[in-house]
Amino acid sequence: MINIGEVYFKESNFERCQKIYYDALSAVHRLHGSESLHASKVLTCIGELKLKQAFYSEAQKFLEESIQIKTNLQGPSHPDLAKPLTLLGEVFLNIGNMQTAESTLIKALKLREEALGVGCAESAKILNQLGEVMLALGDLNQAENYFTNALDIREATLGPDHTEVAKVVNNIGEVYRKNGQFQKALDMYTRALRIRELNLGVDSVDVAKVLSNVALMYHKLGKYDMAERRYLSAFEIMNDKLGYNHPRVATIIYRRAKLQIKLGNWQAACDLFKECLNIRLNAFGEEHPDVAEAQNAYGEILVKLGKEDEAMEFYLQSLKTREKLRLSADIAETLNNMGELYELQGQYDEATDSYNRALLIRQEGRSPAQWTDCTETAKILNNMGSLHDKLGDKVSAIKLLMKALEMRERLLGLEHPDLAKILTNIAKLLDTSSEEDIKKSGLSHFTHTSIRKLYHRALKIRVQSFGENHPQLCSVLIPLAGHHSINNEPYLAIGHLCRSLEILSNSLGYAHPDTVLVCNKLVQLYTSQHKSLDLEKFLIKLTTQCQSKLGIQNEITQKWIISFVHFYKDENKSTKLKKLILNNLKLVDDNNNQNDQNKDFKNFVITLASELAQMYDDVSQFNAAEEIRIKYKCPTFSSIASEKLNELNTRFSSWNYLYRRSLVSLIKGNNNNNNN
Repeated sequence: MINIGEVYFKESNFERCQKIYYDALSAVHRLHGSESLHASKVLTCIGELKLKQAFYSEAQKFLEESIQIKTNLQGPSHPDLAKPLTLLGEVFLNIGNMQTAESTLIKALKLREEALGVGCAESAKILNQLGEVMLALGDLNQAENYFTNALDIREATLGPDHTEVAKVVNNIGEVYRKNGQFQKALDMYTRALRIRELNLGVDSVDVAKVLSNVALMYHKLGKYDMAERRYLSAFEIMNDKLGYNHPRVATIIYRRAKLQIKLGNWQAACDLFKECLNIRLNAFGEEHPDVAEAQNAYGEILVKLGKEDEAMEFYLQSLKTREKLRLSADIAETLNNMGELYELQGQYDEATDSYNRALLIRQEGRSPAQWTDCTETAKILNNMGSLHDKLGDKVSAIKLLMKALEMRERLLGLEHPDLAKILTNIAKLLDTSSEEDIKKSGLSHFTHTSIRKLYHRALKIRVQSFGENHPQLCSVLIPLAGHHSINNEPYLAIGHLCRSLEILSNSLGYAHPDTVLVCNKLVQLYTSQHKSLDLEKFLIKLTTQCQSKLGIQNEITQKWIISFVHFYKDENKSTKLKKLILNNLKLVDDNNNQNDQNKDFKNFVITLASELAQMYDDVSQFNAAEEIRIKYKCPTFSSIASEKLNELNTRFSSWNYLYRRSLVSLIKGNNNNNNN
């Protein structure tokens, strides 16, 4: 009976498999008793099924019962304990209890090696799982060691092109990804993809899974089009083989949502996260780690969209599930996100509490050496530093950020991409700190030159990781421009902002929020430096590019056109202002049919037309002004123009009356003369 259940298990027919296993357990209890080795075997099978279904609490219960029976009957060192111990270690891995996962898997490995020898084929799976534990703990060197040992065994026993080899190769790719070595990670994922395509065909579900990892690396490398194409290919395979409502399809949707965030398409990302969440809810119910992950991500995008109250609701739902499932690492993640939201809302006491709780979870069950050996701890310390900065405690902020930097350098090396962010944060903090605060924090040797070196180091890391034209460079270039501006070096600041604009506009487009931010900063800088000619040239180029790339109907294009109108008004350049408005109204006329129902577009048109009509009013061309207002449906005349027009109409009436009186008198006079 168990053998039939295993067939259904391999086919992922979990409902049928569960019924057979439960029937088998009932039969075993009747025939052999509940404390027999037969019962232990069935309990292990049920535990493995629950693990596959991600019902971790149930899986843990069945596996621990199986282990207890085997221990009682065969002793604590029997090799048959290795399988349930391995599965139990995987349960602990999935619920985030890494220390227990590690000790459980090491015990299983020892039993395997004592029975079959070091380097046995059966130990490869355990080594691979130990690598996953180390990966989760942030110990990337140890993770790589475990994966490499597993790979050596797999290749020696199964050959270089076996699907089990692909699994380990994929995990080595994960190590490189977390190390920020994205090209090496891509190479590993590509190898795993080739092996799976060779063994399983190009349209296998397992192929789609690795293809999604390949897409993720193109995403990280800034090759967004290539990433999107591979995500879509993976999605098509998953959708075709498993159906749209399958959890694996939801994973592809989740990653596509992350890509849309990078592209600045926040609403599209929000829609995708919502789809992902709905699929996972239907598949798993509310109390599942994948559902909690989607709720957490949905909360993050809602924050970006300004829906902060709604975001907090999803964070709290995610936290509730993660706490119930005892997913400690995930609990800390959600608490950290909640801290960021509280900080954004100015609720600093609540933010402090959330960060402290997240940090405490990272510390639980770990020695000081262990909890500081975690990149996620460094992320929390970085956020706590930001909070202390907002609270005006610069000294504590600097110390926290320096501690986070030290941890990441030790764990990730000196050139990891994640270092660039914290180096930039430290430099920005020091830029706004007094010499006294810098000295109290233990950085008395720091000068403006030292701060600049932090920016340059961060920029160098970004270039090494992503190349010269990746949007990630701008996360350093923009604050570096601010540094130069603070130090009265406007030309250097403008240079960095112009470079950022070129990178962002080429890769993300003019409508992306980061591109708009850089444009705003350039306008502000040109204005503060009284560089009217440079600002005019910039606005000409900017509006031309937006009109070409986005079209007159786009709100960003309209924003910059209105800004240009205000610039010419402030500079009293009426001729250029009139030409600018007329050119854009011509574009409006050409696009009128497309935008007739667009309220924002109508308001934009009315704004331009009203400005032009006012210019005609100012030079007493009232009929022209009235024609413009009527044509573009401006709501009312200006009060001044209306008064002038009424005055003129009165004059016309008086002149007409006097003219007619004079003409009548003249005719009468002529008639009298003729009679005489």
